[in-house]
Amino acid sequence: MTWEDSLENLKTSAERDTWINNFNKIFEIYSGKVKGLRGVPDDNKDREHMLRPSVKMTIAELVDLVIANIKLTAAVCKQMG
Repeated sequence: MTWEDSLENLKTSAERDTWINNFNKIFEIYSGKVKGLRGVPDDNKDREHMLRPSVKMTIAELVDLVIANIKLTAAVCKQMG
């Protein structure tokens, strides 16, 4: 699995996991705690430099998803009662 695949899996698992778990997974990949991802350098500076743009984009997408889910939940609750 590549680091791109791993980040994509986070986006699709947002409904199953809590947002804090997703952020934790992202930072584990970014910090090098997750090993065995194809194409991820072992050197901290190289890895962080390579992953930074994708990590920023993924975090923004997860935040947008969390906000959308909160709005949807609020709308459903408002309709119910």
